Amino acid sequence: MSKSVAKSLYLEFRRETHTAQVILTPPTNNPVSGKFEPAHVLNRQISENHPRRPWKFYTSDNPSDLGLAPTMEEGATRSLPIANELSSFFSGFYAGGWALYQTPLVVEMSQDDLNAIASKETPNALIRRVLRARTEAGFSEELWETLVPALPASTPSAFTASSV
Repeated sequence: MSKSVAKSLYLEFRRETHTAQVILTPPTNNPVSGKFEPAHVLNRQISENHPRRPWKFYTSDNPSDLGLAPTMEEGATRSLPIANELSSFFSGFYAGGWALYQTPLVVEMSQDDLNAIASKETPNALIRRVLRARTEAGFSEELWETLVPALPASTPSAFTASSV
């Protein structure tokens, strides 16, 4: 892997015999182009009948210059619109009866991964690192046959980010 330029977050959700895989990438300064890349969400839903679905890409519309914030407080304030976008995205999983499977994983991203995501191309090296991390973290090898317990009724449907 080339030099790590950022960290992504991998989450896996289960519903019956379906699995939703989600990779979140933060707003990142691209050291090659000098431009800031916005936050991205890559996701796909797979099942035994459709085990090789392509990844879908979502790019945040919010400014991605969090790294230029002069203070931590300003950075937190600038991140609120992105947090609210993600809240809306994840509320759909809860409303659809999906349950988080295992603990989310943090996976390093390389410059090549960042370039691929910016071009809406599947970052295959990142996907391979995610698959290795899944195995090391004890995730089931079967991506759609492991059921998870239903969420308790008290689980909130969404979080709303508030200013700091």
